[in-house]
Amino acid sequence: MYKNIKVAITCDIDEEERIRMLVYYHEAITVGGAVPLIVPPYTDEERLAEWLDCVQPDGLMLSGGSDINPAIYGEKPEAGLGRVSETRDAYELALLKLAIGKGIPVLGICRGLQTINVAFGGTLIQDMPTQMGKEYAYHDQKQPTWQPVHEVTFSDNSKVGKLFGTNRIMTNSHHHQCTDRLGKGLIASGHTADGVIEALETPDGKIMAVQFHPERMVYTERRMSEFFSQWCNSLKS
Repeated sequence: MYKNIKVAITCDIDEEERIRMLVYYHEAITVGGAVPLIVPPYTDEERLAEWLDCVQPDGLMLSGGSDINPAIYGEKPEAGLGRVSETRDAYELALLKLAIGKGIPVLGICRGLQTINVAFGGTLIQDMPTQMGKEYAYHDQKQPTWQPVHEVTFSDNSKVGKLFGTNRIMTNSHHHQCTDRLGKGLIASGHTADGVIEALETPDGKIMAVQFHPERMVYTERRMSEFFSQWCNSLKS
């Protein structure tokens, strides 16, 4: 049941320059009632702008995937840094810049949160177990992806929390990096008990992101599917 809402979704680029995206992302947008559209990984801002003008999406989702090159936020690689893709970094940062300029609402998932934070001048912990302690390894869970492993608490009046319809929610966790210094103009609106930032947003709620993966739980947790329905519906309001 599409509602004439179009959501552009970023893809990953693997080592052989193939476009990849887990099905969870377009499934979640479909469950939310919108039409998912994959953004070609152009690194040229002019080509991306032309694509956006042609497609005219109502929203943009920055999907999960590989690590961000730490050189972008002025740091050298640390032990534990995973695969990076300079193509994807350039593609998503240019796309995010254009979306902000055009007033397109943005939702970041996992790497998407990290991309938003870096774009706003923030930095990342490159590998949580290495830099923060082995006890943080549980953030990259071994349990099935639909199984929640920790609780996230949202700040009062958080835009993200309102979409989930609760101030506390049990979530999955698939990340070994996290926010270090928060980007300028962003609000850290969700945390785990150990202090890891699990949600952020701009004051107007046009840009929001979560560090966990609600798209992988839309068929097992009601609040996860409602989150996407609420976000997609908000794009036409």
